Amino acid sequence: MQISSRFTIAVHIFACIDTFGKDQKITSDFLSTSINVNPVIIRKILSSLKKSHLLNVQRGTGGTTIAKPLDQITLFDIYQSVECVENGELFHFHEIPIIIVQ
Repeated sequence: MQISSRFTIAVHIFACIDTFGKDQKITSDFLSTSINVNPVIIRKILSSLKKSHLLNVQRGTGGTTIAKPLDQITLFDIYQSVECVENGELFHFHEIPIIIVQ
């Protein structure tokens, strides 16, 4: 199963904040330029990460910061924040697999 681009974008967001956050205000416009996606997509992902208490997001041009030390955030935390993970399952497989007999 392929992981959607939301996870990749979320990891990129953390990398940008960690790399550029000391010198520049990290906004959805800044992130969308860096990642080359629409700012609306960035804002949706930022909202999910904020809801999971991984990021602090200020409205308007307030910027975005990481809510806790990076060594306390796992890639799985980020994944769970931006992907639909039902019942704690990382991947979803068909309940009744199709068997091909040759």
